[in-house]
Amino acid sequence: MGNAPSSDGAGAPSREPPTTTSVVSPTTAAPPGAREAAVHATAQHALTSDGQTAAPQLKSASAATTTQLAAAVADAGAAPRTPRVSHNGAAGSAMNRLGHNDELSLRQQQPRQAAPPPPPPQPSDFIIRSATAMPSSTAAAPSRPAAATAAPTAAAPPPQPPPAHQLPQPSPGMLRPSPSMASCASTASLSSVATSITLPTSRSGTASSGGSALSRASSAATAASLSPSRSAESLGSQHSALQLQQKTNTSAAAAASGVSQIQPKQLEQPKQKGLGASASAAAPTAGRSSAPPEPANPVSTRAVGGAGSATTTTGSSRSSSKSAVTPDLVIPLSPAVMGISALHVVTVRAEDLAPKHTGWLAAGWSRVPKPEAAAALAAALGPKAAAPAATGAAVGAAAASGSGGLAGKRSSAKGGKGSSKAGAAAAAAAKHAPLVPPKVLGFDTEFLGDQLAVVQLCAGPHVLLVQVPSSRQLAKEQSRAQQQPQAAAGKQAGKGGAVGSPQQWKAPFTLNASLKALLCTQTLQKAAAEVWQDALMVYMGFGVKMRGGLDLTVAVPPNEADKKRGRDKLGLFEIFHTFYPDAQHVAKDKKIDHSKWLASRLDEQQKRYAALNAFVSYAAGVCVLLRPGKAPPLPVDLAVPPEWEVRLAAQWVAVTQFLEAQSPLRTRHDFHSAVFKMFAKTGVAMEVRMARFNTRLRQQCWVEAALPDGRRINGRCNMARGKSATVIKLRWSDTKRDINSLAELPAQVTSIEMTDSSDTPEEAGIKRLLPMVLCGENRMRGRPLLEGVFGGGDFCFNAASAPGAATDADTSSSSSSSRQAAAAAGGKKKSKAQASVTSGSSSGALLPVGKPAGAAAVAHAEGAVRRLQINVNASQARALSEILRGACRTGQPGSREGPAVQLVQGPPGSGKTTVISHAVQVWLEQAAPRLPRLHKAGGAGSGARLMPAVACVARSNVAAKNIALALIKRGLGAKNFRLIVSQEFHYEWHEEQYWGALQSVLVLSSDLKGADMQRALLDVQVYVTTVSMLANPNFKATALHDKALSWLAVDEASQIYAADLMLPLYEYGHHLTCLSLFGDDMQLPPYGTEWDGAQIPSIFDQLSSSGGGGSSALTRLREQPGAFSVGPPLCPPAADARAVTATSAAAGSGSSPAAAAAAPASPPVVRLMLEVSYRLPRDLCAFISRHMYGGQLKSGRPAGGAGAAAGAVPAHVLWIDVVGQEERKGGRSCSNPVEARRVVNVAERLGGTSSWTILTGYDLQRSVLEEEVLRRGLGRHQQKQQATGAGTSGSSTSSGKGSQGGDRVYNIDTFQGREDEVVVVSLTRVKALGFMEDDRRVNVMLTRCTQQLVVVGSLRLALQHPHTLIGRMAAHCWDHGLVEQQELASGS
Repeated sequence: MGNAPSSDGAGAPSREPPTTTSVVSPTTAAPPGAREAAVHATAQHALTSDGQTAAPQLKSASAATTTQLAAAVADAGAAPRTPRVSHNGAAGSAMNRLGHNDELSLRQQQPRQAAPPPPPPQPSDFIIRSATAMPSSTAAAPSRPAAATAAPTAAAPPPQPPPAHQLPQPSPGMLRPSPSMASCASTASLSSVATSITLPTSRSGTASSGGSALSRASSAATAASLSPSRSAESLGSQHSALQLQQKTNTSAAAAASGVSQIQPKQLEQPKQKGLGASASAAAPTAGRSSAPPEPANPVSTRAVGGAGSATTTTGSSRSSSKSAVTPDLVIPLSPAVMGISALHVVTVRAEDLAPKHTGWLAAGWSRVPKPEAAAALAAALGPKAAAPAATGAAVGAAAASGSGGLAGKRSSAKGGKGSSKAGAAAAAAAKHAPLVPPKVLGFDTEFLGDQLAVVQLCAGPHVLLVQVPSSRQLAKEQSRAQQQPQAAAGKQAGKGGAVGSPQQWKAPFTLNASLKALLCTQTLQKAAAEVWQDALMVYMGFGVKMRGGLDLTVAVPPNEADKKRGRDKLGLFEIFHTFYPDAQHVAKDKKIDHSKWLASRLDEQQKRYAALNAFVSYAAGVCVLLRPGKAPPLPVDLAVPPEWEVRLAAQWVAVTQFLEAQSPLRTRHDFHSAVFKMFAKTGVAMEVRMARFNTRLRQQCWVEAALPDGRRINGRCNMARGKSATVIKLRWSDTKRDINSLAELPAQVTSIEMTDSSDTPEEAGIKRLLPMVLCGENRMRGRPLLEGVFGGGDFCFNAASAPGAATDADTSSSSSSSRQAAAAAGGKKKSKAQASVTSGSSSGALLPVGKPAGAAAVAHAEGAVRRLQINVNASQARALSEILRGACRTGQPGSREGPAVQLVQGPPGSGKTTVISHAVQVWLEQAAPRLPRLHKAGGAGSGARLMPAVACVARSNVAAKNIALALIKRGLGAKNFRLIVSQEFHYEWHEEQYWGALQSVLVLSSDLKGADMQRALLDVQVYVTTVSMLANPNFKATALHDKALSWLAVDEASQIYAADLMLPLYEYGHHLTCLSLFGDDMQLPPYGTEWDGAQIPSIFDQLSSSGGGGSSALTRLREQPGAFSVGPPLCPPAADARAVTATSAAAGSGSSPAAAAAAPASPPVVRLMLEVSYRLPRDLCAFISRHMYGGQLKSGRPAGGAGAAAGAVPAHVLWIDVVGQEERKGGRSCSNPVEARRVVNVAERLGGTSSWTILTGYDLQRSVLEEEVLRRGLGRHQQKQQATGAGTSGSSTSSGKGSQGGDRVYNIDTFQGREDEVVVVSLTRVKALGFMEDDRRVNVMLTRCTQQLVVVGSLRLALQHPHTLIGRMAAHCWDHGLVEQQELASGS
């Protein structure tokens, strides 16, 4: 451009004609033979390749003219002439070579704008700046308008080209042509080439020289002058051919500089008339997009000054206001950042996106003031930043021009000596080149929960905000959409087709093609903090797999000081300020309301917030690419992983964001005491004695306390151990002033609230894994259970890498050799480890030669199950048989083994824990000694053999403790298994729960370290713990030392979100061959799932996605018309791998070995149901079976069992009709004090001789009930103290939950898996059912008792909802006379 606009686009027109100044520049001698080689190369390559890439008219161009032009270029490289500097500081101004008429036409078509002051001349830079700044000074030349627009009406012949000796004198950097070699009215004038956006081209045909590109530019110009009436589309095709040459040079330059595919900004100029903006904006770097090029559009956008407005022109020189892109907000930046003094923001709805918006966005790269940006980048990156980037680019360009094309190959064959010298000269010339901002797209997203709301894109001073409307896909529609492809896949698999192929998923919205091409251009970096999450959000909204993501969080990790403070990553603005410490005026708005991002129109505050996020990402991304000595991280590329991995990652992000949005920003903390103290190191601090584990303060959490006078203070928790916590760095919440004296504070605290945004160990592990997967650094392949469960495989290992890929004869020989090695190493005295190996190997040596590995283990396990039939029922025996057959799998393809996954549905009281304990006992005694040792993760023969191990895990510590108690009942002890408990859960909170028999098998997580613990656990093959403990690296390093996890049994699996098992299946997937899942999908679903609302799939739902007996719970429950899915659907398992219901006929239990051998091979996934309940009274069991389990659940209790009133079986269930009044104190929770008093009365009356528990669905009601229990001295701890005389009634103690009455009162969710003799239920609500609408939650509430159930609540309200489970229970009690009226239950 003649007069470059300022960074805010508000340049003033110049009143003076351009003046020039001659400056003498030192010359660089060309290497011997360089000129002749360049002339020959450019001439030959232009004649041979133009016919393939240019229009037919280009074939008739004069070869002599091409050769003459190439000779001039080569001659210029040998002896550069003195460049002329224009008034705006640009060298080699082409304005001085234009005729008077051309200059007048130029001034009429483009407004003149103020230019920045010229930088001080540096002799060594003039040659480089002459080449790179030439398009800037010639951008206003009437190239396209003269050829495509004004030519049809022009009567005068086109001007003749200037002689070759008048061409600009380039440096070696000139061999990289301008991104757009567009033709112009002048036949061969290179000064008319000007454009900023290039067309996408194929990756093939990129090996051509810069000289060839210049030759074809001359040919294109000649053809344009011969055919002035051709359309802009035909010129675009020639222009696309020229871009094939540009890619070679830019790619080589980027490779040489150590920066990933950076295209210098000085080669970019705004789009001119005649070439479509939509076509050029589709991919801003030539040849980098894998998508096909967009069709040419005659409309181009030219951003001009003023308040961020934009003016558009058409190919027919008509101006239309409808095609204009007008910014709706200008954000000043004072002082300027990277030379940019204002941001121009355009907001557009996704459905209104057009190519003009993409063109306007891409034009922002050319609006970055080059001198100011170079100075700012040099200050941000240090003095050594300019030389490596510039030198690398020059060397890359020289290498590309020396080796590309036919002549380059011939020159290389002759030795290439001159070419290498030319490259050295180019490097020396480019050494002092200024820093040039590379093309980076600032990228960010705003979302509300799992819904994408805004996509922010920034290119220089241009920011595009794309609003995405709210969209919810109903769960039934998603299920219906998935059933048809699944049926088709099943038919294809039945015909021998491929299995496990992911099914197509349709995103809610479709993205504009030009913007999609921009996001999918691999070599265009999109910079963002945690860019992988933003890329997945765009994938969920538009189905676009973004490429080239630059993760700023990975590129700029925290320093050592931040790590010591417990910070594992920096925020976006912190990353920005590491490069621009003086730009403190660019700060994050912490007062933004994130709940309003889905509004129909964004207000100014939202636009400012979104635009600054995108700009900060852009500015930081530029610095990351240019900083010396540090290569950028691997780019995030969603096109690299297979579809099932992308879908799995996307849904995990969606569910995580949804749950975070549903969680309260602050949590009320329950405490006994809070006192202020003065410490020498930390100053004034608050010491807190905590009262409840679930609301405990965590280290590094933010704490705010309310004082009696209404003032509030806040600080950070720097220590939390057991029930004690310390809060430091106290300051006043309103004034932000630090508190330095105890005299400022009162003696007590009224309330404490906390905010904890830290990740759990599982979340942190997944957040480390997914970025590596999405950038290609890591893969989920090679883990059959992970691939099979989530639709990427068939549950089988490859033959060469199967964990037990050996026959029993191989096991015997390998065991013998290992014994010999152990004896040679240890001599006569064996250690415990050697003894363990010897005992295991001797068992393997007794197996028949040539028998498949694991077959003998299966046979012995089946025999043990048949002997157990006297102690288990038929459904339990079937489950045991399938589980043990799966636990003895080797994972070899084609082998007749048991199922890889067993889904065991256990209704209330049906004995899930019993089945788990029997299965572990049989596996330890019969199968484990006969199983082959496992190889390390490198495949067969890769190292020492590992002993197989088992992990029995549960979602809660209570369920894990129950499994450990059941194993002790089976006679197992510390030599067989260990119970691993979190130190945080155990110390001072729940120590008493592990007294007695559990103490001998207990291991705290803090003890899982050191060689001593490894030796102590060397012979242990079974571990009982929680799912979260599997993410602890010490568990794998210490508990599994010299062992490999081959079998994973998961209790409460129906409450576990499917993708939460991603991490354990990945970490242990190399050896894991069996997955046993125990749960009941007719009880509590995963956390966050709401009735007739959000649906978060459990692992049961994922593996039960087919019809029949394997149908998901959503299809078996009553209809939920408002239910919607969170995130995209996971890829289902292969058509032959979905859950198949096992029946008595298909079970191997009780059959002979011959019949079992003749039975067909088991499917990879089987589903079983335990059909007998031993907990529930018979009448209650019959009611639950009829309404929740299709009549399949039977009672194992004898008729008239314990707890029944004499001659009155219906006394097991009683409804007490109480209305009361709802009370709310903010939030969704509520209470009913009148009903609470009635509940405690009933519990005290009916539970005099029995153990009793109170259940409610609301936290606020639970608090009211606890206070009432404590007031009457009915807590378990209180009663124990009264019996021993250690305390007084109603006194508050510090003994854990007893002090809050929590040992008597529970939420429904926390009591699943437990039972008590008498259970009293408080419904609380009187206006609407609320949580009682959920049949699964009510099923848990009604099935916790072993003797009697009492429901206290509004009978009328329940009867008004006869379709619900609680309504049916109310009708059942009314019909059978089991209702007690309010006056009978009255009393204080």
